[in-house]
Amino acid sequence: GAIIKGACLTLHSSADEFYTIAGVLEEIRDKKARHHLDNLPFELKTREPGAEACRAVAAFARLTGDYRSLSLVDLKVLALQYELEVEGCGSADHLRKEPKRALIGKIKPLNTSNGKNT
Repeated sequence: GAIIKGACLTLHSSADEFYTIAGVLEEIRDKKARHHLDNLPFELKTREPGAEACRAVAAFARLTGDYRSLSLVDLKVLALQYELEVEGCGSADHLRKEPKRALIGKIKPLNTSNGKNT
């Protein structure tokens, strides 16, 4: 989103390489966004995450309750970030295997005194 919306000038100095997955590029249909993407001041590399990264991200998303709301493209973007993090650090030892807390079923409405959630 940030690259497509024009924040690439500040992003350009924050990393040596920029990655996305093919599915993200395929989702861009807006003419202005496509033009902007085609004229980035850096190379945007495409790469697909491996199966292990996809499994790790999907498992974590299931534990947080987010899995059902994430698209396949979302999951792959997260998996690519996971994979790049593991590559950069040499292992996944510093990454959580489980969320700090699960929110499933623990969120209550603010006010239910009149029978409606407000």
